[in-house]
Amino acid sequence: MVAALSASQAWLLAGTTSILRTADGGTTWSESNKQASATGQWLRGVSVAPDGSTVWAVGSDYGAPDFNHGTAGSYLLRSTDAGGTWSTVSIPNMLPWSVATGGAAVWVGGADGAVARSLDGGATWSSTKLDAPSGQGVVAIAASSANVAWASIGAAPLNGAPGHIYRTIDGGQSWTPQRLPNVGSTQPSVMRMVAVSDSAAWGVDPYHCAVLRTADGGASWSSSTPPSCAGLWGVFATSPTTAFASGQHQDQTPAIYQTTDGGATWLDRPTGFAVDHNSVLFAVGGTEQALWAVGASDGDVTASSDGGLTWHPQRSHAAVGLWGVAAASPSTAWAVGERGAILRATRS
Repeated sequence: MVAALSASQAWLLAGTTSILRTADGGTTWSESNKQASATGQWLRGVSVAPDGSTVWAVGSDYGAPDFNHGTAGSYLLRSTDAGGTWSTVSIPNMLPWSVATGGAAVWVGGADGAVARSLDGGATWSSTKLDAPSGQGVVAIAASSANVAWASIGAAPLNGAPGHIYRTIDGGQSWTPQRLPNVGSTQPSVMRMVAVSDSAAWGVDPYHCAVLRTADGGASWSSSTPPSCAGLWGVFATSPTTAFASGQHQDQTPAIYQTTDGGATWLDRPTGFAVDHNSVLFAVGGTEQALWAVGASDGDVTASSDGGLTWHPQRSHAAVGLWGVAAASPSTAWAVGERGAILRATRS
Protein backbone atom coordinates (compact mmCIF):
# COMPACT_ATOMS: atom_id res chain seq x y z
CA MET A 1 0.00 0.00 0.00
CA VAL A 2 1.22 3.54 -0.66
CA ALA A 3 -0.13 6.77 0.78
CA ALA A 4 0.52 10.33 -0.41
CA LEU A 5 0.07 13.81 0.97
CA SER A 6 0.47 15.94 -2.17
CA ALA A 7 1.56 15.97 -5.80
CA SER A 8 5.16 16.57 -4.88
CA GLN A 9 5.87 14.56 -1.74
CA ALA A 10 5.79 10.82 -1.16
CA TRP A 11 7.28 8.25 1.15
CA LEU A 12 7.88 4.62 0.29
CA LEU A 13 8.39 1.61 2.54
CA ALA A 14 11.13 -0.67 1.27
CA GLY A 15 13.45 -3.47 2.33
CA THR A 16 15.97 -3.62 5.15
CA THR A 17 13.74 -1.50 7.39
CA SER A 18 14.61 1.69 5.55
CA ILE A 19 12.66 4.87 4.90
CA LEU A 20 13.39 6.55 1.59
CA ARG A 21 12.58 10.12 0.67
CA THR A 22 12.47 12.11 -2.56
CA ALA A 23 12.49 15.88 -3.01
CA ASP A 24 12.13 16.04 -6.79
CA GLY A 25 8.70 14.58 -7.37
CA GLY A 26 9.90 11.04 -6.91
CA THR A 27 12.42 10.92 -9.75
CA THR A 28 15.06 9.81 -7.26
CA TRP A 29 14.86 8.53 -3.68
CA SER A 30 17.23 8.81 -0.78
CA GLU A 31 17.30 7.08 2.58
CA SER A 32 15.86 9.24 5.36
CA ASN A 33 16.07 7.27 8.61
CA LYS A 34 15.45 3.86 10.06
CA GLN A 35 12.03 2.88 11.29
CA ALA A 36 12.06 1.78 14.90
CA SER A 37 10.40 -1.61 14.62
CA ALA A 38 11.31 -5.27 14.41
CA THR A 39 13.44 -6.01 11.37
CA GLY A 40 11.42 -9.08 10.41
CA GLN A 41 8.15 -7.28 9.79
CA TRP A 42 6.40 -7.48 6.42
CA LEU A 43 4.30 -4.35 6.09
CA ARG A 44 1.16 -4.71 4.05
CA GLY A 45 -0.83 -1.51 4.55
CA VAL A 46 -0.34 2.19 5.27
CA SER A 47 -2.73 5.05 6.01
CA VAL A 48 -2.10 8.75 6.55
CA ALA A 49 -4.24 10.88 8.86
CA PRO A 50 -5.60 14.20 7.56
CA ASP A 51 -3.02 16.11 9.61
CA GLY A 52 -0.27 14.65 7.41
CA SER A 53 2.00 13.94 10.38
CA THR A 54 0.33 10.82 11.79
CA VAL A 55 1.01 7.70 9.75
CA TRP A 56 -0.13 4.13 10.48
CA ALA A 57 1.27 0.89 9.06
CA VAL A 58 0.25 -2.72 9.57
CA GLY A 59 2.08 -5.98 8.94
CA SER A 60 3.33 -9.26 10.34
CA ASP A 61 6.44 -11.31 11.06
CA TYR A 62 5.85 -13.43 7.99
CA GLY A 63 3.76 -13.26 4.92
CA ALA A 64 2.76 -11.63 1.72
CA PRO A 65 -0.02 -9.31 0.64
CA ASP A 66 -2.41 -12.27 0.48
CA PHE A 67 -2.16 -12.81 4.28
CA ASN A 68 -0.39 -16.17 3.95
CA HIS A 69 0.91 -15.70 7.49
CA GLY A 70 -2.53 -16.56 8.81
CA THR A 71 -2.68 -15.35 12.41
CA ALA A 72 1.08 -15.30 13.05
CA GLY A 73 2.48 -12.24 14.86
CA SER A 74 0.83 -9.10 13.50
CA TYR A 75 1.81 -5.50 14.24
CA LEU A 76 0.39 -1.99 14.14
CA LEU A 77 2.94 0.82 13.83
CA ARG A 78 2.41 4.56 14.34
CA SER A 79 4.42 7.70 13.68
CA THR A 80 3.22 11.07 14.96
CA ASP A 81 6.10 13.11 13.53
CA ALA A 82 5.85 12.38 9.80
CA GLY A 83 8.06 9.30 10.03
CA GLY A 84 10.77 10.67 12.29
CA THR A 85 10.08 7.96 14.87
CA TRP A 86 7.87 4.87 14.95
CA SER A 87 6.31 2.91 17.79
CA THR A 88 4.31 -0.29 18.07
CA VAL A 89 0.69 0.14 19.17
CA SER A 90 -1.07 -2.71 20.97
CA ILE A 91 -4.82 -3.27 20.89
CA PRO A 92 -6.07 -5.65 23.59
CA ASN A 93 -7.06 -9.10 22.33
CA MET A 94 -6.44 -8.23 18.70
CA LEU A 95 -4.10 -9.26 15.87
CA PRO A 96 -4.21 -6.32 13.42
CA TRP A 97 -4.53 -7.06 9.70
CA SER A 98 -5.69 -3.78 8.15
CA VAL A 99 -5.80 -0.06 8.96
CA ALA A 100 -7.60 3.05 7.70
CA THR A 101 -8.07 6.64 8.82
CA GLY A 102 -11.32 8.54 8.54
CA GLY A 103 -11.82 12.01 9.94
CA ALA A 104 -10.60 12.05 13.53
CA ALA A 105 -10.64 8.25 13.81
CA VAL A 106 -8.28 5.42 13.04
CA TRP A 107 -9.91 2.06 12.29
CA VAL A 108 -8.15 -1.31 12.54
CA GLY A 109 -9.38 -4.68 11.31
CA GLY A 110 -8.00 -7.93 12.62
CA ALA A 111 -8.13 -11.69 12.94
CA ASP A 112 -11.40 -13.43 13.85
CA GLY A 113 -13.49 -10.49 12.65
CA ALA A 114 -12.17 -7.99 15.18
CA VAL A 115 -12.62 -4.26 14.51
CA ALA A 116 -11.28 -1.44 16.69
CA ARG A 117 -11.63 2.34 16.53
CA SER A 118 -9.69 5.09 18.29
CA LEU A 119 -10.57 8.77 18.49
CA ASP A 120 -7.45 9.81 20.42
CA GLY A 121 -4.60 8.63 18.23
CA GLY A 122 -4.49 5.11 19.63
CA ALA A 123 -4.41 5.92 23.36
CA THR A 124 -7.77 4.18 23.87
CA TRP A 125 -9.83 1.85 21.70
CA SER A 126 -13.41 0.69 21.37
CA SER A 127 -13.77 -2.71 19.74
CA THR A 128 -16.24 -5.28 18.50
CA LYS A 129 -16.26 -8.54 16.56
CA LEU A 130 -17.99 -9.18 13.29
CA ASP A 131 -19.32 -12.59 12.33
CA ALA A 132 -16.35 -14.32 10.68
CA PRO A 133 -15.88 -18.00 9.83
CA SER A 134 -12.97 -19.82 11.44
CA GLY A 135 -9.65 -18.67 10.01
CA GLN A 136 -11.06 -15.45 8.59
CA GLY A 137 -10.67 -11.84 9.61
CA VAL A 138 -10.94 -8.24 8.45
CA VAL A 139 -8.54 -8.24 5.50
CA ALA A 140 -9.59 -4.74 4.39
CA ILE A 141 -11.11 -1.73 6.10
CA ALA A 142 -12.03 1.67 4.68
CA ALA A 143 -13.44 4.74 6.41
CA SER A 144 -15.00 7.97 5.20
CA SER A 145 -15.39 9.55 8.64
CA ALA A 146 -15.18 8.84 12.35
CA ASN A 147 -18.60 7.18 12.18
CA VAL A 148 -18.82 5.51 8.76
CA ALA A 149 -16.61 2.58 7.79
CA TRP A 150 -16.64 -0.60 5.72
CA ALA A 151 -14.98 -3.90 6.67
CA SER A 152 -14.26 -6.86 4.41
CA ILE A 153 -14.08 -10.35 5.89
CA GLY A 154 -11.78 -12.82 4.14
CA ALA A 155 -9.71 -15.94 4.63
CA ALA A 156 -6.05 -16.04 5.65
CA PRO A 157 -4.41 -16.88 3.42
CA LEU A 158 -6.70 -15.48 0.77
CA ASN A 159 -7.80 -18.33 -1.45
CA GLY A 160 -10.78 -17.02 -3.35
CA ALA A 161 -13.21 -18.33 -0.74
CA PRO A 162 -16.42 -16.29 -0.44
CA GLY A 163 -16.10 -13.19 1.71
CA HIS A 164 -18.41 -10.65 3.30
CA ILE A 165 -18.56 -6.86 3.68
CA TYR A 166 -20.09 -4.99 6.62
CA ARG A 167 -20.86 -1.27 7.03
CA THR A 168 -21.26 0.90 10.13
CA ILE A 169 -22.70 4.41 10.36
CA ASP A 170 -22.54 4.80 14.15
CA GLY A 171 -18.85 4.53 14.91
CA GLY A 172 -18.80 0.74 15.02
CA GLN A 173 -21.60 0.19 17.54
CA SER A 174 -23.58 -1.75 14.94
CA TRP A 175 -22.67 -3.26 11.57
CA THR A 176 -24.90 -4.13 8.60
CA PRO A 177 -23.96 -6.99 6.23
CA GLN A 178 -23.87 -5.99 2.57
CA ARG A 179 -25.56 -7.91 -0.24
CA LEU A 180 -22.85 -8.38 -2.87
CA PRO A 181 -23.32 -9.59 -6.44
CA ASN A 182 -21.82 -12.95 -7.32
CA VAL A 183 -18.57 -12.99 -9.28
CA GLY A 184 -19.05 -15.89 -11.62
CA SER A 185 -20.83 -18.41 -9.44
CA THR A 186 -19.47 -17.35 -6.05
CA GLN A 187 -19.53 -14.51 -3.55
CA PRO A 188 -16.53 -12.17 -4.05
CA SER A 189 -13.62 -11.99 -1.61
CA VAL A 190 -12.57 -8.32 -1.36
CA MET A 191 -8.95 -7.76 -0.36
CA ARG A 192 -8.64 -3.96 -0.66
CA MET A 193 -11.20 -1.22 -0.10
CA VAL A 194 -11.43 2.56 -0.30
CA ALA A 195 -14.25 4.88 0.76
CA VAL A 196 -14.77 8.21 -0.98
CA SER A 197 -17.85 9.37 0.94
CA ASP A 198 -20.31 8.11 3.52
CA SER A 199 -22.30 6.49 0.68
CA ALA A 200 -19.63 5.46 -1.86
CA ALA A 201 -16.99 2.74 -1.58
CA TRP A 202 -14.91 0.55 -3.91
CA GLY A 203 -13.19 -2.82 -3.45
CA VAL A 204 -11.22 -5.38 -5.46
CA ASP A 205 -11.33 -9.17 -5.54
CA PRO A 206 -7.85 -10.28 -6.71
CA TYR A 207 -8.79 -13.80 -7.72
CA HIS A 208 -11.77 -12.94 -9.93
CA CYS A 209 -10.43 -9.66 -11.41
CA ALA A 210 -13.52 -7.97 -10.02
CA VAL A 211 -14.04 -4.38 -8.93
CA LEU A 212 -16.96 -3.89 -6.53
CA ARG A 213 -18.70 -0.52 -6.12
CA THR A 214 -21.56 1.05 -4.22
CA ALA A 215 -22.76 4.64 -4.48
CA ASP A 216 -25.88 4.37 -2.30
CA GLY A 217 -24.52 3.42 1.08
CA GLY A 218 -24.45 -0.27 0.31
CA ALA A 219 -28.11 -0.61 -0.69
CA SER A 220 -26.79 -2.00 -3.98
CA TRP A 221 -23.42 -3.10 -5.34
CA SER A 222 -22.16 -3.56 -8.89
CA SER A 223 -19.27 -5.65 -10.20
CA SER A 224 -17.06 -5.02 -13.23
CA THR A 225 -13.89 -6.50 -14.76
CA PRO A 226 -11.19 -4.52 -16.60
CA PRO A 227 -9.85 -5.92 -19.91
CA SER A 228 -6.95 -8.40 -20.14
CA CYS A 229 -6.87 -8.75 -16.37
CA ALA A 230 -5.06 -11.57 -14.56
CA GLY A 231 -5.43 -10.20 -11.03
CA LEU A 232 -6.34 -7.01 -9.16
CA TRP A 233 -4.63 -6.16 -5.87
CA GLY A 234 -5.00 -2.40 -5.39
CA VAL A 235 -7.82 0.14 -5.58
CA PHE A 236 -8.04 3.89 -5.14
CA ALA A 237 -10.91 6.25 -5.92
CA THR A 238 -11.34 10.01 -6.13
CA SER A 239 -15.14 10.05 -6.51
CA PRO A 240 -18.14 7.72 -6.72
CA THR A 241 -17.49 7.44 -10.46
CA THR A 242 -13.69 7.70 -10.84
CA ALA A 243 -11.39 4.95 -9.60
CA PHE A 244 -8.11 3.15 -10.29
CA ALA A 245 -7.36 -0.56 -9.95
CA SER A 246 -3.84 -2.02 -10.05
CA GLY A 247 -2.58 -5.53 -10.60
CA GLN A 248 -1.32 -7.62 -13.49
CA HIS A 249 -2.22 -8.24 -17.13
CA GLN A 250 -2.70 -11.70 -18.55
CA ASP A 251 0.77 -11.40 -20.15
CA GLN A 252 2.23 -10.85 -16.63
CA THR A 253 3.02 -7.16 -17.14
CA PRO A 254 1.93 -4.64 -14.47
CA ALA A 255 -1.49 -3.08 -14.92
CA ILE A 256 -3.23 0.16 -13.95
CA TYR A 257 -6.86 0.58 -14.95
CA GLN A 258 -9.01 3.70 -14.68
CA THR A 259 -12.76 4.23 -14.85
CA THR A 260 -14.58 7.56 -14.95
CA ASP A 261 -18.10 6.17 -15.29
CA GLY A 262 -18.49 4.03 -12.21
CA GLY A 263 -16.98 0.91 -13.74
CA ALA A 264 -19.14 0.78 -16.87
CA THR A 265 -15.91 1.03 -18.90
CA TRP A 266 -12.23 0.72 -17.96
CA LEU A 267 -9.18 2.30 -19.60
CA ASP A 268 -5.90 0.37 -19.54
CA ARG A 269 -3.35 3.06 -18.68
CA PRO A 270 0.29 2.50 -19.79
CA THR A 271 2.40 2.12 -16.63
CA GLY A 272 5.60 3.46 -18.20
CA PHE A 273 7.53 0.23 -17.56
CA ALA A 274 9.28 -1.65 -20.39
CA VAL A 275 6.93 -3.82 -22.45
CA ASP A 276 8.69 -6.98 -21.19
CA HIS A 277 8.70 -5.97 -17.50
CA ASN A 278 6.95 -8.70 -15.52
CA SER A 279 5.54 -7.56 -12.20
CA VAL A 280 2.39 -7.01 -10.13
CA LEU A 281 1.33 -3.60 -8.87
CA PHE A 282 -0.01 -4.43 -5.41
CA ALA A 283 -1.28 -0.97 -4.48
CA VAL A 284 -2.31 2.37 -5.90
CA GLY A 285 -3.06 5.55 -3.98
CA GLY A 286 -2.64 9.28 -3.74
CA THR A 287 -4.83 12.31 -4.34
CA GLU A 288 -7.03 13.51 -7.18
CA GLN A 289 -4.07 14.64 -9.31
CA ALA A 290 -1.00 13.01 -7.71
CA LEU A 291 -0.97 9.21 -7.69
CA TRP A 292 1.53 6.43 -7.02
CA ALA A 293 1.43 2.69 -7.68
CA VAL A 294 3.88 0.21 -6.13
CA GLY A 295 4.69 -3.38 -6.87
CA ALA A 296 6.45 -6.65 -6.31
CA SER A 297 9.57 -6.40 -8.43
CA ASP A 298 12.45 -4.81 -6.51
CA GLY A 299 10.70 -1.65 -5.41
CA ASP A 300 8.61 -0.93 -8.48
CA VAL A 301 7.11 2.57 -8.32
CA THR A 302 5.28 4.45 -11.04
CA ALA A 303 3.65 7.84 -10.55
CA SER A 304 1.22 10.22 -12.19
CA SER A 305 0.92 13.99 -11.73
CA ASP A 306 -2.02 14.49 -14.10
CA GLY A 307 -4.79 12.55 -12.44
CA GLY A 308 -3.76 9.17 -13.81
CA LEU A 309 -3.68 10.02 -17.52
CA THR A 310 0.06 9.31 -17.83
CA TRP A 311 2.42 7.31 -15.59
CA HIS A 312 6.20 7.42 -15.22
CA PRO A 313 8.43 4.89 -13.39
CA GLN A 314 10.52 6.18 -10.49
CA ARG A 315 13.69 4.85 -8.90
CA SER A 316 12.94 3.92 -5.31
CA HIS A 317 16.28 2.17 -4.65
CA ALA A 318 14.26 -0.45 -2.77
CA ALA A 319 15.38 -4.01 -3.36
CA VAL A 320 12.17 -5.56 -2.06
CA GLY A 321 8.52 -5.77 -2.99
CA LEU A 322 6.24 -2.92 -1.97
CA TRP A 323 2.69 -3.67 -0.89
CA GLY A 324 1.05 -0.44 0.24
CA VAL A 325 0.93 3.26 -0.63
CA ALA A 326 -1.08 6.22 0.69
CA ALA A 327 -1.17 10.03 0.68
CA ALA A 328 -2.98 12.84 2.48
CA SER A 329 -1.93 15.64 0.11
CA PRO A 330 -0.40 16.06 -3.37
CA SER A 331 3.06 16.70 -1.85
CA THR A 332 3.79 13.68 0.36
CA ALA A 333 3.23 9.95 0.01
CA TRP A 334 4.18 6.84 1.96
CA ALA A 335 4.84 3.28 0.82
CA VAL A 336 5.44 0.07 2.77
CA GLY A 337 6.64 -3.42 1.97
CA GLU A 338 8.84 -6.40 2.68
CA ARG A 339 11.20 -6.64 5.64
CA GLY A 340 9.75 -3.59 7.39
CA ALA A 341 10.38 -1.20 4.52
CA ILE A 342 8.93 2.31 4.92
CA LEU A 343 9.58 4.98 2.28
CA ARG A 344 8.49 8.60 2.00
CA ALA A 345 8.50 10.84 -1.07
CA THR A 346 8.18 14.61 -1.02
CA ARG A 347 7.37 16.81 -3.98
CA SER A 348 8.08 20.52 -4.01
